[in-house]
Amino acid sequence: MGKRGRETVGMALSILEHQVEHEEDLQSLREDLDLMVERRTT
Repeated sequence: MGKRGRETVGMALSILEHQVEHEEDLQSLREDLDLMVERRTT
């Protein structure tokens, strides 16, 4: 694999890593919101 190929792979891995972090943030937000709703209705 040439230099450009390695750079492309590196960029793709970086993007995927950020997507995973974003997904985890959204999951945490969802859990927090679920808890808030649960507390309000009990």
